[in-house]
Amino acid sequence: MIFPKEILENTSQAFNYKNQVRSNVIFILASFIIIAGLGATPFLKTDIYVSANGIIKPNKERRNLVAPVTGFLETYNLKDNQEVLAGDTLLKLDNSRVTEQIQKIEAEKRIVEDNLADLNYLIFAKEVDRNKLQLPTNRTNYLKFEQKLRELDLRMAQSTTILDRQERLFDEGVISIAEYQKVTFENNLLQNEKELLIKDQRYFWESERKSETQKILEFESSATALKRNLNEYFLLAPISGTLFNVKGFEVSGYINAGEVVAEISPSTDLIVETYISPSDIGLITLGAGAKYQIDAYNYNNWGLASGNIIEISNDLEVINNAPVFKVRSSLDQSQLSLRNGFVGDLKKGLTLRARYHITERSLFDLLYDKVDDWLNPAQNNTPNQNLSKNGLY
Repeated sequence: MIFPKEILENTSQAFNYKNQVRSNVIFILASFIIIAGLGATPFLKTDIYVSANGIIKPNKERRNLVAPVTGFLETYNLKDNQEVLAGDTLLKLDNSRVTEQIQKIEAEKRIVEDNLADLNYLIFAKEVDRNKLQLPTNRTNYLKFEQKLRELDLRMAQSTTILDRQERLFDEGVISIAEYQKVTFENNLLQNEKELLIKDQRYFWESERKSETQKILEFESSATALKRNLNEYFLLAPISGTLFNVKGFEVSGYINAGEVVAEISPSTDLIVETYISPSDIGLITLGAGAKYQIDAYNYNNWGLASGNIIEISNDLEVINNAPVFKVRSSLDQSQLSLRNGFVGDLKKGLTLRARYHITERSLFDLLYDKVDDWLNPAQNNTPNQNLSKNGLY
């Protein structure tokens, strides 16, 4: 029985004939490509990075500027965003009382020095000229000493005359030995009195000389301490930088010691500060390379900044309930640029995404890790992700 063409074209046999595979070339080629690709994965290497959010900061922390002592403001040269150099005078407090104390000590010291010079002259000079003494009191005192010596010399001269006469009388047998000895004794007493007067006076000078020398040392120590204290009435910029949060004090106003007058942000090299989770910190090493994707500059147009890790914290910190380690890295560029030459500065406070190079791995290792992640659904957000969500930067 012969069927019409229309019926034959709609039979299962006709359908199978039309759709049968005439060649396996495409399937074989696709299979070869897949197998070759899988086989090549152990030999294809790629760089691996650990990424974290970060911020650009100065190499040194911002510092508070505080009033060194209590007093009244004499000069006040501070304003917000003011650039200062290390050693610049920022404010001065009234130091007139300290200055007066220093002047008083210096005046007293000069008097003591003049007195010491007189004492040295009195002790060591072979012949003393009263008019060469510098202090009037010393000239007066030495005059009194000379008068006592003259009085003793007169009494000794008179005693010697009497002694000579009594000695002749004693030799002639006119007077007794008792009377002669009495006159001799009185003459010896006068000689001893003169020697004692001179000895006591020299002892007084030498004792006063030691005392005055000690006074000079004390004056110098006091003056040095006051001059050092005088420097505390000036507030100098400890470092070069920019002033922030300047308080509105007025000249002649009162200020207490330790009161914060401003903050200074140092003008130092910029660094990048990030926080790395404990699960990644073991992979981070000093000197490792880093790339920075600056949030303010689209990296597709501006490119990436770069640097190296310079510091890894040894202690764990907890930020936003997440345990992290602080990592600091250098910043090799001070600006980024577009192809047309337009420049964008890298400033303090700019946020970024840092990528730290940790190793080089094959595609096979990465594929294996990916499969491991699929088979371990317990893998969840890392602390770095939590930090980003919580708005750390």
